[in-house]
Amino acid sequence: MKNGFILHVPTRPPHKCAVPRCRQMIPVTVVMCRPHWLKVPQELRERVTFYHRPGNTVQFQEFDVAVRRAIAAI
Repeated sequence: MKNGFILHVPTRPPHKCAVPRCRQMIPVTVVMCRPHWLKVPQELRERVTFYHRPGNTVQFQEFDVAVRRAIAAI
């Protein structure tokens, strides 16, 4: 709320989990559904989290590689 008005922040619709054949709809703030995310080794989760920043186009390639490795680890 600012100056008595509620600021409207546009929301983006949910998307599917990054794991192939998973149909779980998840918020755009996460990459995978919780069950799949918890199967990813901690080191890879940290790497994905490090590069997963909204609007981060500079390090997108590193993020993409980290997500692919996380998916392969499941």
